[in-house]
Amino acid sequence: MNKNKISIFLPSLYGGGAERVMVNLANGLIELGYQVDVVLAKKDGKFFNLLNSKIEIIDLRSKRTFLCLFGLIKYLKKDKPTALISGLDHANIICILAQKISRAGCRSIITLHANFQPTYDDETINNIVKIKQKAFDCFIGLIFPFANNIIAVSEGVKEFYQNKYKLPKNKMKVIYNPVIDNSLKEKAKEPLDHPWFSQEHTPIILCVGRLSAQKNFKDAIYAFCEVRKHIKAKLVFLGEGEERLSLEEIIGKCGYKEDIEMLGFVSNPYKYLSRSSVFLLSSLFEGLPTVIIEALSLGIPVVSTDCPSGPSEIIGQNKYCRIVPVGDIHGLANGILEVINKKILPEGLNGLNVYDVGYASRKYVEIINEEGGF
Repeated sequence: MNKNKISIFLPSLYGGGAERVMVNLANGLIELGYQVDVVLAKKDGKFFNLLNSKIEIIDLRSKRTFLCLFGLIKYLKKDKPTALISGLDHANIICILAQKISRAGCRSIITLHANFQPTYDDETINNIVKIKQKAFDCFIGLIFPFANNIIAVSEGVKEFYQNKYKLPKNKMKVIYNPVIDNSLKEKAKEPLDHPWFSQEHTPIILCVGRLSAQKNFKDAIYAFCEVRKHIKAKLVFLGEGEERLSLEEIIGKCGYKEDIEMLGFVSNPYKYLSRSSVFLLSSLFEGLPTVIIEALSLGIPVVSTDCPSGPSEIIGQNKYCRIVPVGDIHGLANGILEVINKKILPEGLNGLNVYDVGYASRKYVEIINEEGGF
């Protein structure tokens, strides 16, 4: 076994929050002096340029995550890392199976990033999908307990998985996402060529994330329309996804389409975030929404739904933020107006050190170096 090598396994480096967090972790481990391999089921995605050049990328060339099991087993037998860290539930299952079958001696560390409940009784979901959901649920309950360590990114995520899947409490720990590093503020200062962000007196409300049902961006649009009735403002979305067409349809009918723009995926969201007036999160559920942490670290106020889980855990009683019930469009609108009108700025915030990349990386190393994990 190579005690100086740590491997991180993911389906791909497509532009999701969990993938971005694992990239930060890989970079943090490199800074601590470890050799790091990022092992991908398929070499695809938009985050490759964010990886430290010392990190080796291993492409298992698999069309689907579940099909790369034997490729991952072969890799573990050959390279013998001291630990295999995985993210996203499909990858977590493969991580545990590959570690057990290979008998390579590495520690399997799975990470839990989301808090959600499959809707088996939803009439809009066909029976085949429901069967797949239930089968996958069974896999999680049966296989996850065999991991050496189970890391939840928030207390809410930990509680959800323990309650739903009865995972062993002695294996579960919370390590907050590695989010803040020196490069974040440097990237926030990069030039931004967009006319809206140069208009100092026009507030900009920013939403960041995949255009999916989970993010509930339709409520963000409706809340913005209420805000727009009172003040001049702009709404900007960063991200891409399957909900784009339906969101564009809502925007087209809302009466304020000239004040709303969807910019798609951007490689550097921080230069937009740092120049915004408010960050808005309208999600139905999350794990630990890192963009709230990023916004606060850049001094940007936050208005968020109190979704399970993460926002209330990060924000708490923070006087610089507003948190409202999920689906409360009026609450979101009022929160935005209050923040903008009172010019609330979260300067001098404390307590963000637990989201530092170096801090989180050291916590993972502590777990890797634990005795009796095999």
